[in-house]
Amino acid sequence: MPCLSIQYNPKVGPIIQVMIWKPGVVLGGSTPGAPMNANLYNALIDTGASCSSISDKVIKAEGLTPSGKQPVGGVHGNHPTNAYSFLLGVPFISGQQASGVMNASVRAFNINGIEFIPLPGLDVLLGRDVICTGSFTLSFDGHALLSL
Repeated sequence: MPCLSIQYNPKVGPIIQVMIWKPGVVLGGSTPGAPMNANLYNALIDTGASCSSISDKVIKAEGLTPSGKQPVGGVHGNHPTNAYSFLLGVPFISGQQASGVMNASVRAFNINGIEFIPLPGLDVLLGRDVICTGSFTLSFDGHALLSL
C-alpha cells in the first residue's frame, strides 16, 4: 500500500495534491508508463467530511456537470448542494527522471461528491469516502501519514 508522508501547518491541516477527471476516463490507456495529463489541485484531508468535495474552480476546469442535488448539513441546517460524479486520483511519487518527468503510481477513486465554497488555496476536500479505504495518522507536531 503506497504511503505519503506529509508535513503540515497545524493551523491549516494536512494538504496534498490530487488529480480530478470526468467520470469514465481510462487511466494509463494501452501503454503502461505513458505520460498522464492531469491538473493538480490542493486537497485538504478532512476527516470531518463524509464525502470528498470540489470547488467551482475544479468544476469549470474539468468541465463537470451536476448529477443532481444533495442535502448538506452544517451548523446552519441542511441546504441542497450540487452533487458531481468524478474520478479522483492520489499520486504517489516514486522518483524523477533526468528530464524532470516524475514517476508516480496513482490510486484512483470513483467519487459522488459535492460542491463546496473553498478557502484560499484549497480546491478539494478529501473526505472519509477516500480516507477510510486506507490508513491516516495525524500527529499534532505537524506530521501525517496517508496510506491508500
